Amino acid sequence: MGMMPRLAIVTGNLVRGGTTTFLLNLGGELVRRGVPFLVVSLEKENHLANDFIERAIPVITLDESKLLFEDQIKIALRHLAKFEPDVVVGAHHAISCEPLRYLPSSVKRVVMLQTDDDAHIYDFISDYVAAGVVDTIVGVSETICRKIAQRTSTSGVPVVEITHGVPVASWPYPPRDDSRPLRILYHGRLDQPQKRVRLFPIIFQHLVQSGIPFEWTIAGEGPEREYLQMSMRGGRENQLIRFVDAVIYRDVPGLLKGQDITLLASAYEGLPLSLLEAMGHYLVPVVSNLPSGIGQVVDRSNGILVTPENTEGYAEGIIQLHYDRVRLASMSQRAHQCIREKFSIEKMTDRWMDLLDNHRAISVWTEPKRLHPPLRQRGAWRFHPIIRPVRRWIKQRLSKR
Repeated sequence: MGMMPRLAIVTGNLVRGGTTTFLLNLGGELVRRGVPFLVVSLEKENHLANDFIERAIPVITLDESKLLFEDQIKIALRHLAKFEPDVVVGAHHAISCEPLRYLPSSVKRVVMLQTDDDAHIYDFISDYVAAGVVDTIVGVSETICRKIAQRTSTSGVPVVEITHGVPVASWPYPPRDDSRPLRILYHGRLDQPQKRVRLFPIIFQHLVQSGIPFEWTIAGEGPEREYLQMSMRGGRENQLIRFVDAVIYRDVPGLLKGQDITLLASAYEGLPLSLLEAMGHYLVPVVSNLPSGIGQVVDRSNGILVTPENTEGYAEGIIQLHYDRVRLASMSQRAHQCIREKFSIEKMTDRWMDLLDNHRAISVWTEPKRLHPPLRQRGAWRFHPIIRPVRRWIKQRLSKR
């Protein structure tokens, strides 16, 4: 067996969310397989730090409060040079792609996208492709890959689909007591533009008016939490709402165990990890029917797809499953089977290993003589070397307050 390729992934941050969970899942399996792996985050905070430590995943974090943008990139490049990767991935954010501009030519440069968001995500990809610093683009769903390919059709840069992978429940289908209240779970950020959580009070009122018994757990943090807590009141004795704080990653299986339905009313998504995790633990999805990765996972056999404009459809789907527990049980088992066969961590890692394909970088790493302003950056004059000492002094002064 030959030497394993060395993979480094640069991310804008390690806040709680899909990108960080992906890095944890992929990194843990790569480390288990003996593949040299490094995560470089351009911000200091790491919400899942203990989970990375438990999996022996090496992580470098930079303190953005004390460093100029140029210094962040320069220090990131030094860590990459020390690690000597064969492949470097810029994950999801434009800033994560900036180090790709300065890598040795034999290092394979990859950009990864995992959200189907035209307004914020797709535009920056074309800039880096046009700059000639991208060798491969990875998307986590068919829709994302198709939209990227349309924007970069003349570049010759290949677009590869690598879907996410998640832990899957190892236990058999648990018997359910059909007489107990239906258990509904939302697990994710409590924000409006993407997750549309302001629909929850409307869904809640429909469920209350239907008279069905239910226990709805909302697990997560975000700017809409206080609004939801104020708005979702007035259920009957057997209609309960429970708010819990964001759950640390190792406790997610415990949160999922015993739940019946996972609810996702998003306006846009890529391939949500929370959805895959829930289905892998026997939860039946009631989710937005979006033209993205959701349709690759959820169909009529394992979940209920709701047209986003049909805001009453989410409650209607839940009510249908309450009255048809046989259908609920069948969907539950099919949801688990789908994730086990197609979206496990092992399957995802196999696909990444195919992309790495024993690529070897043969280069001498040298520090760039000059760092350029970020692509599409307004006020590029601020990044001139003459201005830099002044900006650095101001940054350091502000960081001490």
